[in-house]
Amino acid sequence: MKEISNKINEWHKKAFPECTVESIMDKVKEEYSEFVLSVGQGKKDDISDEIADCFIVLISAARILGVDIEMAINDKFERVKEKYRVI
Repeated sequence: MKEISNKINEWHKKAFPECTVESIMDKVKEEYSEFVLSVGQGKKDDISDEIADCFIVLISAARILGVDIEMAINDKFERVKEKYRVI
């Protein structure tokens, strides 16, 4: 997880150095909308691309917002495991 996050963050810093919280949130909405549309159309290749786009933009948003995404996911997963215990 850390390796791919670092790759995405390095690319994003170079490709979009002036990115703001507002612009990245707009991109999150755009990519999510495209994901929903691709699921509705049932095109597996498009769905895969759109999931990747959502992941990439969310990793970028985490960096811009100062969130350690790996820690956030681990912390959340621990809380979910407690909530939904499996026997």
